[in-house]
Amino acid sequence: MRPYSLDLRERVAAAVDHNEGSIRWIARVFRVSTSFIVRLLQRRRATGMLDPEPHRGGPPPALGPDDLKRLAGLVQEQPDATLEQLRQEAASRAV
Repeated sequence: MRPYSLDLRERVAAAVDHNEGSIRWIARVFRVSTSFIVRLLQRRRATGMLDPEPHRGGPPPALGPDDLKRLAGLVQEQPDATLEQLRQEAASRAV
């Protein structure tokens, strides 16, 4: 999911600053969650900015470079093998 635009963040913060309603009401008007507004205000207090945090990259890959080479070799040997067949072949060769 992409972060909310800076424009929306600024309008939400301005609505809160100008006491245009409760956080719940402002969330309903801008179609965002109340937790988004709370986190947005916390971020502004901590950093002075409304920009979204950078993407953290996600989880590490499950297969390393050596694993990928072995998998590519198995696929070349048996190009029509199913994923389950490749898994079983890789497991039998690992032992």
